Amino acid sequence: MFERIQLFYKKYKESMKWLIFVLKILLSCLLFYYLYTRIDLHKIMILMLDLPIRIIFLLLITTIIKFFSQVWNWSLVLKIDPQFNESWSKVIKTHFIGLYLKLIIPGGYGTFGKIAFINQHQKKATFLSILIEKFFQNWISLFFGVLSLLFIATKYKILWMILLIIISISPFLVPLVFKKQGNNLLWKCYNQKIPYLMISQYIHQIFTFFQYWLLFETLSRTHWFVVCKGVSIALLSTILPVSYSGLGVRETAFVYTFKSYGVSAEIAVAVSLIIFFYNSIIPAFPGLYYFLMINKKGK
Repeated sequence: MFERIQLFYKKYKESMKWLIFVLKILLSCLLFYYLYTRIDLHKIMILMLDLPIRIIFLLLITTIIKFFSQVWNWSLVLKIDPQFNESWSKVIKTHFIGLYLKLIIPGGYGTFGKIAFINQHQKKATFLSILIEKFFQNWISLFFGVLSLLFIATKYKILWMILLIIISISPFLVPLVFKKQGNNLLWKCYNQKIPYLMISQYIHQIFTFFQYWLLFETLSRTHWFVVCKGVSIALLSTILPVSYSGLGVRETAFVYTFKSYGVSAEIAVAVSLIIFFYNSIIPAFPGLYYFLMINKKGK
């Protein structure tokens, strides 16, 4: 009887994952349809396909820099476990695989698929490492989002300052929240790596701003400071995984955020989709290759 309940619960969880995945795709489609009825799709395609070669080159270079900043971040969170001894090659491969799985596994659980490609005895520590990795990725978005609100919604300046202080010190509070999930040595290693984890995220975010600025400057002559504020606010919308890879939600947020700065909806959507292509689609192809190669060796 108990085994049947366990089996039912397992099937229920799997069904819920796929249901959430389908709902996310549906929401993305609905938001894109909403945008489609209000924008010129042909103009968006022209904007995306008619980029100057130098911009494409700079986007590729900055994508590579961002990738290695996140590989560094992934390496740091893995090494929080004192027993972790995988090579840099394995770290890079598992990060690529994580980017691929993030696109295809329902419910936003793809990132956790990296656990399957880490040595068995390190899986529990790797799960905690992924939680910390996701925490810092969301932390940097929250930090710059609230920082931007200080300059935009000045009426609530005191509130934003309080939130900014809380967000700034939150990495140092993580051991208090997850204390039961690791030993003292693990959290000692974590505390030593906090500055480097922060730096890796700052590097990634600055180059993200640079990529967006390249496109907005090229397509609409938008000032750097305006781009940083607008992107920070728009990316806040993608922290909660309510659509497939943030698609639809992110584009809608960009349209309404940059509308106040005089940027057309077509340019806002084109910029968002171009960045998604370079930062999410392109890195997923090496991830697919490594995923297939590892599975082929396992057979």
